[in-house]
Amino acid sequence: MLFFSPQNPEHGVIDPYIAHDDRATTDAADDRWVMVVKNEMDSKQGGKNLRLTFSKRMQGPYETTLSQPIVGAGTDIVDTMGEGPSLLKRRGQWFLYWDAPGSKFSYCLATSRDLKTWTNRSQEMTLPAKQMRHGTVLIVPEATVAHLVLEKN
Repeated sequence: MLFFSPQNPEHGVIDPYIAHDDRATTDAADDRWVMVVKNEMDSKQGGKNLRLTFSKRMQGPYETTLSQPIVGAGTDIVDTMGEGPSLLKRRGQWFLYWDAPGSKFSYCLATSRDLKTWTNRSQEMTLPAKQMRHGTVLIVPEATVAHLVLEKN
């Protein structure tokens, strides 16, 4: 079963990550699903970056035309290949984490309130390893991790 196929032009995408957008309204009919994918076209053809598509249902169908690039090659936010995204919404703000092989950040972060205007926050992150690759970020309730002791370097 084909889950998603971009059109205009038709090309390959990889590394999909899907997040729920409750749109902060009281009507569940306003909700949608957001998929961030890596555009696999060559960077000279406008690819090697991360883009969004939307659907009313998690299983799709998703819009077949991807958004403009939001981070990665050809953008103002870490203009190198972007891949391996993780997207989440917390307290009305979207957090997009991704790999940027060859960049000075390795693993990157951009934030947005509207999924249109993004701010590079990569320089603000502190990571446990020098080179991070294809991570997954998730929200865990504080009570779940309160008993853990984190090792300090």
